[in-house]
Amino acid sequence: MSSELKEDLKSLHGFNVLDENALDQMLPFVSMRAVRIGETVFCQGEPSPYCFGVVSGEIIIQHVSKDSRFPSKVLAVVGSGGLFGESSIFEDTLRVAMATANKDGKLLAIRGSEFRKWMQRHPETAQPLLLALLKTSLRRLTLTSHELSVVFGIERILGSGKPFLEQLGEAFDFLKGSLEGIDDLVFYQRSAYWEEFVPLISSPALTDLPILPPENELVQKARAAGETQSFDPQTIRLPLETLKLPWESRLTVAVIPLFDRDKTVDPLQGLLLMASARHAQAFSTGEKLLLTSLAHPLEEALSRQSRREDSTAQARLQQSKKSITP
Repeated sequence: MSSELKEDLKSLHGFNVLDENALDQMLPFVSMRAVRIGETVFCQGEPSPYCFGVVSGEIIIQHVSKDSRFPSKVLAVVGSGGLFGESSIFEDTLRVAMATANKDGKLLAIRGSEFRKWMQRHPETAQPLLLALLKTSLRRLTLTSHELSVVFGIERILGSGKPFLEQLGEAFDFLKGSLEGIDDLVFYQRSAYWEEFVPLISSPALTDLPILPPENELVQKARAAGETQSFDPQTIRLPLETLKLPWESRLTVAVIPLFDRDKTVDPLQGLLLMASARHAQAFSTGEKLLLTSLAHPLEEALSRQSRREDSTAQARLQQSKKSITP
C-alpha cells in the first residue's frame, strides 16, 4: 500500500520533484479516498483539515450562491494530477467553496497541519514543492483576473442605456476581442408571442438563420439545464447538422442558456451561440468557466429588455382601447 501511495503522490503536480526519502516521510499523513460521480468531497463553510490531490477522475470546485434562484458558480475543474483545497496546507480556515466529484475517481487526502510541520522540518526539500504550488495558484489567479475583467466589461456595456441591439453588438465585439478562437456569435430570444426562439443578432451578420421550435434538441437540452439549476462547464454542444446553421467550416459550438431566474415555469428566455473554427474539440477549460460567468449579465439584460417590451405593448394596448372607446 505504501508503494502505491508513493506512486500516487508522484503523479500530483509538484510532488514529482520530491525524492523517495521525502515521499516516505509524508506517507503517515497521506491517505487514499475513492469518490463516485456526484459525491461531495467537502462543503462550503466547513473546516478544512485536508488538501486533496486528484489521482484519477475530475473534481468541480464551485461557490454556492446565497440566493437559491441562482446556480452555483463553477470556479475550477480539477483533473488528474491537480490539487484542490490547498489553503489547508498553510492555515486552518473554513472552506470558501464546495468540491464535488464530476467522475468516479481516486483522491489523495493530505492532512494540512502535518504537512506544515513537515515543511518546517525540511525547508530545503519543501522549497521546490512550494514553488510548484505557487505557480499553480498564479495560473488560477491569472484566469480569475481575466474572467473578472471580461465580465465587468460585458456588464458595463449591457448597462450603458443604449438601445438593446446596439448593446449586444458592442458586447459581441468585446467578446470576440477577449476570448480566443471565437469566430461567430448568434443571440436567440424567445418570442413574446410564440414558443419558438428567434435570432435577434449575429456577428458577423448572417442571413437565413433558422427559427428554433420548442422541440429542437438544442432548446430541450437548454431547458433541462434550467430544470436541474445547473450548468455543465463543458457547455452544451451539438453536431452542426443538428443546429442547422451556416457554419460548415466551424469545428465546435458552445451554447449559453439564458434563464429568467424570477420564473419558476419554463424560465428559458434566450440562447447565446458561439462558434469556433480553431478548437477541434471544445473551448478551453478557462473559457468554459468564463462562459458560465457571462450568463448572469446577459440574463439580466435580456430580462430588462423583455420587461420594457411588455411595458410598451401594454401601453399600446391601453392606447388602442382608449381610441376605440365611444
